[in-house]
Amino acid sequence: MTGLNRKAFEALVPTFTPIYEQTIIECKKSRQTAKGAGRKARLEKPQEKLFYILFYFKYYPTFDERWGVILTWPQETDLC
Repeated sequence: MTGLNRKAFEALVPTFTPIYEQTIIECKKSRQTAKGAGRKARLEKPQEKLFYILFYFKYYPTFDERWGVILTWPQETDLC
């Protein structure tokens, strides 16, 4: 479903996990809401989050064919 076989996916998880956790820590430093506020995450494990990201990028377009503009991610996206 993600374009990767299970072995490739499992090899990617150890690289993804610390980067994702570091991003979460940095986002919490610039928190705008009270601690504990907001929606609780439904995807708890890093493996689940990585799977969702890969699934999203495989099945949803990442460019606009009408305008011929390629959207870049994550350079232009604020993750916090």
